[in-house]
Amino acid sequence: ARMLRVIGREVVERIETLEKPVITAIEGWCIGGGTGIAWIGDIRIASDTAKFRAGDAYLGIIPTWSIGMVRLVHFLGRNRTLGLLLLGEDIDAAAALELGLVTRVVPAGEFNEQVAQIAARLATAAPMSVKAIKLAVRAQYRDNTDRAAQLEEEWCTRIWASEDKNEGIAAFKEKRQPRFKGR
Repeated sequence: ARMLRVIGREVVERIETLEKPVITAIEGWCIGGGTGIAWIGDIRIASDTAKFRAGDAYLGIIPTWSIGMVRLVHFLGRNRTLGLLLLGEDIDAAAALELGLVTRVVPAGEFNEQVAQIAARLATAAPMSVKAIKLAVRAQYRDNTDRAAQLEEEWCTRIWASEDKNEGIAAFKEKRQPRFKGR
């Protein structure tokens, strides 16, 4: 059981620290550890058929992958987290959107197409900018706002001196898609 917890935490940490944006796409039921993976995604797309349950307390256990007990309060706030974890009720896609657990809810018939469109859009973002944003947002709840501000300044200096910044501005002026290289 301990090894499963360690592996689960490692998966969550890897998703959160990956330099590229991570999309989690949820259709149907998402329960227990599945919520840990679904909710850590940078962009979380749910089909209107998605249903979530964080009912660990009703199994005599607690969440163990450092989502429910560690990160969720930072995502939702104290009161919403307690309501979700203590009540352990089923949450449909609309309620998950209202809570902020998912980024977007799409009709089941358009699900794969919408996820592909979002992935295609994210693939055009500047890699250095994505990395900087992910690091600074993570620092806001893992460290503090002062650390996030420090990261922001460090990355501003790097990005404003980058080829990608020059390419992004040139592409905007020329009304074309930028060709980012990650440098």
